[in-house]
Amino acid sequence: LEALTTLRALLVEASRDDPDRATAVRLRSRLQAVDDELDQLVRRAATPELDEMLDTLGRRVPAGAIALELVRRSLDAGQLELAERRLRTAERLARTDLERAELRVLQERRVRLIEVARADAALPPLRELVGRPRPRTEDARGTIGVVLPLSGDFAAYGEESLRGILLAADLFADSEAEVDAIRGNDPDASVEQALEPLDLPVRRSEIRLVVRDSEGDPARAAEAVRELARDPELVAILGPIFSQESLAAAAAAEEAGVPLVALSTREDLPEERSHAFRTRTTPKDEVAVLVDHAFDVLEAERFAVLYPQTRYGRGMRKLYWEAVTTRGGRMVAASSYDPEAVDFAGAIRDMIGYRFLSNAERQALEERSEILRASRRLEPEAQALLRAAAYEVPGPEGDPLPPIVDFDVLFVPDAADKIALIAPGLAFHEINGVGLLGPSDWLDDELLRVGRRHVAGAVISSPFHAESDLPFVVEFVEGYRNTFASEPDMYAAEAFDATNLVLVQLSAGRDDREGVREGLLDTRAFAGATGVLTMHPNGNARRRPFLLRVSGRRFLPLD
Repeated sequence: LEALTTLRALLVEASRDDPDRATAVRLRSRLQAVDDELDQLVRRAATPELDEMLDTLGRRVPAGAIALELVRRSLDAGQLELAERRLRTAERLARTDLERAELRVLQERRVRLIEVARADAALPPLRELVGRPRPRTEDARGTIGVVLPLSGDFAAYGEESLRGILLAADLFADSEAEVDAIRGNDPDASVEQALEPLDLPVRRSEIRLVVRDSEGDPARAAEAVRELARDPELVAILGPIFSQESLAAAAAAEEAGVPLVALSTREDLPEERSHAFRTRTTPKDEVAVLVDHAFDVLEAERFAVLYPQTRYGRGMRKLYWEAVTTRGGRMVAASSYDPEAVDFAGAIRDMIGYRFLSNAERQALEERSEILRASRRLEPEAQALLRAAAYEVPGPEGDPLPPIVDFDVLFVPDAADKIALIAPGLAFHEINGVGLLGPSDWLDDELLRVGRRHVAGAVISSPFHAESDLPFVVEFVEGYRNTFASEPDMYAAEAFDATNLVLVQLSAGRDDREGVREGLLDTRAFAGATGVLTMHPNGNARRRPFLLRVSGRRFLPLD
């Protein structure tokens, strides 16, 4: 570093002596080469080395570049207070226009990271918000667009979502409603035709819904958004649901300058789009609340995952791994299985030390098995003592023999029917005393009946729990049952909450598109039927799903 900075100073001094043009070009070229070498040195150096360099250089080049690199590294690590101190140093040392431009970028990045940290912190359990005054929606008035797949392969999801929207907008009961509902993109369809499958009376409201059928097609979804956006009274659009149609709709909404609240899990949907929002609970949300519970309540330190070899399984494994390591936990076991499998012994054994065994270790395991088989003839107390002693015997090299259960919790991202087969296999292979974690796919009464004691105590995250006793959920479920004479699902609940997010803005007097957009961005700890929602500065909602525990024949709430 000292040699390069000395050489650079000499080159700068030489360039000031009014050399001829050819010499000036050579000097500039050599100076650029030195600057590039200094830049590489700064980027390769360890952080303690950079701190030492900064102390040595004072205000000499490349002090500004080093200060900026230290800021960048602290932001990358999420060390926001350290970044603030380093930014003050960088402000003092930045000399060139390029360094000052980089400084502004890093300052803006820190502000965004602070906003994200505050948003993440504003996700308390739903029960903590029960006593808080609720945002008003009664005074809402205005026109809201709806784009959903109301025909085609995904019509069932669209219909459920539409029911949630209609319920939130309170468009039922005693008289006529001002609803412009159009199915199949037929501009002549009447309200009665649009709601015919729902068979519902409607009442007058200050909310006008304009409904369009995307048919699950991205091009139709985008065209529906463009058509709706031409109505100057329309302030926001709800939907669509699935990835491709939501992406197409978001692009069209951005072009038209109308807020779009997509009922999608696609987290990149709002990127580079100031008018696109995404509200549905994501797999990342589900995994995060499970990992937080494992750390904070179960006091787990060592983690394992058993997953199907599918896109979903691999994606959930990645999210789980990232969440665990971010919290400072250790991933000690990971194993996968064929999604069509009905026998999971091989995948389970791979997690607990059976994968790589020497011949001598295999012989020792066989001898232990003989002892265990013989112990079955003993009285229960003597049998337990002999089994414990057999498992204490080390292998031929003095190392423990499998099963080596060195994890505190195990995450299995699969459907309930597979868990009913996997859970008994875990017990058979002596995986006891380990906390089981699962996503919402576990929520099936059949798992309680079949899995029984093997899944007792398992902790599950879910975007929606219709049996919750919390008033936010109870009122939604009762209203849905009374209105539609059926049970609500996750799609209806999330559409209900998304609609209320927009109605809150209208009730607060934000009666134009920009007002609604700004109000949505300002949403913090919004309590709804699907848990707590906080909007990040980039338009991505972060959710706190419900936590449930298997207890006997029930899923009991933990929040």
